[in-house]
Amino acid sequence: MPPENDAAAQRVKPGDLVLGVDQFAVNRADRWDLEYLYYALAPRATVRLTLQSPGDTVRSVVVQSKITPHPRIMDLTQGNDIWQLIREEQNWARANRSVLWELGSEVLVWRLPNFLADDREIDRWVKRAQGFKALVLDLRGNPGGLETTLLRLAGNLVGADTFGVRRTRDKTESLRTRPGPRFTGTVVAVVDAQSASAAEMLAYLLQLRKRGSVVGDRTAGAVMESKGYEHRVGVDVVVFYYTAMTVADLVFSDGTRLEGRGVMPDEIVLPSGADLASGRDPALARAITLAGYAITPQAAGRLFPVEE
Repeated sequence: MPPENDAAAQRVKPGDLVLGVDQFAVNRADRWDLEYLYYALAPRATVRLTLQSPGDTVRSVVVQSKITPHPRIMDLTQGNDIWQLIREEQNWARANRSVLWELGSEVLVWRLPNFLADDREIDRWVKRAQGFKALVLDLRGNPGGLETTLLRLAGNLVGADTFGVRRTRDKTESLRTRPGPRFTGTVVAVVDAQSASAAEMLAYLLQLRKRGSVVGDRTAGAVMESKGYEHRVGVDVVVFYYTAMTVADLVFSDGTRLEGRGVMPDEIVLPSGADLASGRDPALARAITLAGYAITPQAAGRLFPVEE
């Protein structure tokens, strides 16, 4: 946390257990609703946090929020508005790029932040992995993305496979992988509570076909397929908006539905508050160890530092 951050000035730090936000008790089931409330519906200038640091007593602090206002009207024909949108897109693309880390010639660690890549990009990373005995696929925080990306990467890891069905209101279709370059070595996936949609489907497919191990926390349980619709209102001044509707249910060949359930890892490995405070990553360390390379949680925590 940067020192100029008001939360840091109030001694809020990594590893603190958040017990409450304003009048709301914090729990896993309500996390999405709280984020939607505070980040989209009603941002607030101050937030009261109920916290407990590792080995410390419960305390309450009030922190100042950083709220970034946006103009009510953006002129995309001239001025700085269009360039601001371009910069935001570039920053998002950098923050959501694939990152790879080579551990000798034994293990390739691939942090995959989403399932938005095309076949060419997925195939390029898989071909790189072919030079290693094992692949650790870090899917933590991955919200999913495109079904085509899922089917391609699944095909590269599992091969040709009809692994379930896609059910809409009027038809049922088979879910088939789309194989490309094959990686046949050991596969270990790391997941957490924010691994959703395509990320958790790939993790479960690895378990179902006994193709790889899954380490970390139970996934989000948010896999039903949605379709986005873009809308616009106005002529000279145009309002753009977007809606997403659930259009399909996804069911695996063994009858399993992950919606509302998630994927239970083969090994549950959760960081403690002390781990977070000191930058240790026990889940990634365990996955890399299972892949055949000895590494400490401290060293694993340095592989993918948080970028400001």
